[in-house]
Amino acid sequence: MPIVSKDTLKTYFEDGKLPLESHYVDLIDSMSLGNAMNAYQTLLGLRGFWPMSSIDGSGNVVDQSSVGLTLTRTGNPYYWYDNEAPAIYLDGSGDYLIRAVGAPTSITGTEAYIYSPQRGLTFGGWFKPSVTTGLWRGLISKYQEWGTGHRSYLLALGEGGTFHCYISSNGTSTVSVTGSAAAVNTWQFVVGRYMPSTSLAIFVNRQLATQYSGIPTSLYASEADFIIGGYTGGSPGYVLPFHGSASLCFLCAAALSDDTIYSLYEMTWRFFINSGTT
Repeated sequence: MPIVSKDTLKTYFEDGKLPLESHYVDLIDSMSLGNAMNAYQTLLGLRGFWPMSSIDGSGNVVDQSSVGLTLTRTGNPYYWYDNEAPAIYLDGSGDYLIRAVGAPTSITGTEAYIYSPQRGLTFGGWFKPSVTTGLWRGLISKYQEWGTGHRSYLLALGEGGTFHCYISSNGTSTVSVTGSAAAVNTWQFVVGRYMPSTSLAIFVNRQLATQYSGIPTSLYASEADFIIGGYTGGSPGYVLPFHGSASLCFLCAAALSDDTIYSLYEMTWRFFINSGTT
């Protein structure tokens, strides 16, 4: 299945040209949510994929990878379609999805079964914040602020309205990178990527920011819970919740390439575009 950018698709119809049969195939594939979701299944080191479409009888989100990491619904979030994409709405006051401490969400970047140049961590999804300033709000985390020795990785929306990615090699000290500003009530594709000893990057749609200084050789295997829609703050059990919607969230025990991450964006942006995504 081809992954074709919107700019490439435009060239098929320029200057009155008659598109080839293969061009129509590209167009149909690129417009199918099912095909886009299938693309996630091909990601190297996929540990979890939560499109927010599959829900068990208790309202918990079912993992669409083969790992089986069902996330427990906490608070009173609801599931819905925003434009054409399945999503969960979190009200910012106690709504989030959580998985108790477990090996599948502990990723160090030293996994011997991954080809060494491609080892690392990639995690993210689509997020639509209802509020962008005032408080720190977790997007995806295995990270606890309180005490020492509880930090591993975190994707967050900062109090100043920008996206951030944090990692820790010892559970306490951190390395971070700051991405683009968030837009209220607008879907944005936010992804963090760690490449051992090399870089920490954050992607916001097609905007990339990278930190090259102080990058550790591995990540700490934190005992923190895995959370979508928050992270544990200054005291045990206190979660700093995200206020807004989330969709197509994923976790990989590998450092995906720029091209792969951009392709995921190109494959999925059209399902959010009528909700304000650019």
